[in-house]
Amino acid sequence: MASTSRMGRLFWVILAATGLTLTSPAVAEQPASPAPAAATPAPTKSAATRKKVATWQLGQLRVLSPGAFKKLPEGRFTEGYTVTAPARAVGDVPFTDGTFTMTIGSFTPDKDMPKQPTGSWYVKGAWRLVRTGSKVPAGARHSPEAIQGQVIAKLPIDPTVGKGGWSATLRTPKGATFGTLSNLAGTLTVNEQLEGTLFLQMEESTKGTSR
Repeated sequence: MASTSRMGRLFWVILAATGLTLTSPAVAEQPASPAPAAATPAPTKSAATRKKVATWQLGQLRVLSPGAFKKLPEGRFTEGYTVTAPARAVGDVPFTDGTFTMTIGSFTPDKDMPKQPTGSWYVKGAWRLVRTGSKVPAGARHSPEAIQGQVIAKLPIDPTVGKGGWSATLRTPKGATFGTLSNLAGTLTVNEQLEGTLFLQMEESTKGTSR
């Protein structure tokens, strides 16, 4: 019996020296579960719109109406000042030739007002660009032959007197479209010769196009 015990201890010493282990059949190592398949990335949706830039050069602005001047308790105000000019497109634009028309009001306060300090003219009005030969009704918001919107500016000069260069911000009503174009915004720049540049940034719908 002592010999058998010594043989058993020798057996475990040999196992330890050789680095071997005994595994019970009841707890035998099971094959590893297969790794889960990598998730397939969702297909990327192509953008529904793309940016587009359009520029029109305006001829000399011609005054259709000088407007009406009013002296108000708060300051000086001119309303109904209206000008027009032929427009010629530069680059890839919806139409090449058109007529630009703008009607604005200009106000300068006699004393500082909230968000309107003295020394500046605050301009607000409407603008419209119509393709030559088009018969788009006035006020039409959705047409491939006309663009229209608001003009807003804070200027060091009064634009209604027709002197000096100036620049204004152009916007279109929310939801308004111009053919496949929408979200139009840009600038109008007028030089000292009363010639202008109309610069617009827009979003063009890519639905139904292969480009």
